[in-house]
Amino acid sequence: INFSEPNAGANIQNVSVDVTVIGWEVSPKLVDFGEVQNNNQEIRTVFIENTGSAQLDVIVGAITGVDALEFGFPDGGGTLNIATGSTYELRVSFNSTNPKALKNASFLLSPDPLAPLFSTTIDLTGVTT
Repeated sequence: INFSEPNAGANIQNVSVDVTVIGWEVSPKLVDFGEVQNNNQEIRTVFIENTGSAQLDVIVGAITGVDALEFGFPDGGGTLNIATGSTYELRVSFNSTNPKALKNASFLLSPDPLAPLFSTTIDLTGVTT
């Protein structure tokens, strides 16, 4: 439509546009397991809330870092489907080995793998005693 012409918009009536808003809150962004006895497992929860106007599909990335093998997702990772207004509880585990060592790793949560700007990094830390 060229609005530079006189009366060019005179015939436009009731134009509607559907807009989907992606919104989410993630907490905590640092999961500290504290001190865990050697050869024991501790579990913490990361809360992912869908504050948008449509279903939220969140991709849980692989745990990375030097100590990645000591952390995990007891219920699996993959893609999470979170309904509007709902909160998903993602369980993360620390399987302590090697006494007296500080362990660190991280993983990425992303609502769109092609838009890393919207991704959130979750840092993991724990100490084996």
